[in-house]
Amino acid sequence: MPMLRRELIALRQCQRIGIDVPRVIFYRELGDMTELVISGIAGSLPLNEALDLSAANRSLIIENTARVIGSLHRHGWTHGALGNEHVLVQPGLQCRVNLIDLEKARPGRWRIKKDLARFLRNSSCFSQAETKHFLDCYSLARAG
Repeated sequence: MPMLRRELIALRQCQRIGIDVPRVIFYRELGDMTELVISGIAGSLPLNEALDLSAANRSLIIENTARVIGSLHRHGWTHGALGNEHVLVQPGLQCRVNLIDLEKARPGRWRIKKDLARFLRNSSCFSQAETKHFLDCYSLARAG
């Protein structure tokens, strides 16, 4: 299966379960060529940059990130390459969190622990207390 088709499937699944992801604008397969065009997420920042800019909203950003990842995992999907650069935050009152680069996303509950461990390892922007807060919020989101 072409990588971009896997990403298309993951984008559509995330949209179905209420996870903010880029909108699919165009998809086409012609022979060996595959094209996928998605929308940009205006004004968004990678997680670590959003946390650096917004000390007042750090807790909300962490909570929203935990909710998005917890929801993805609750529905049996994993991102497959989850790190700061794959979590985009739209600064503002709500600090919406979007997942991007879903070409490695797959269904499979057995991959969830590894997906979460990768994210925590790659998200050194959290303090120890923030990591605990993230995990508490993640657990609530994962439970539904």
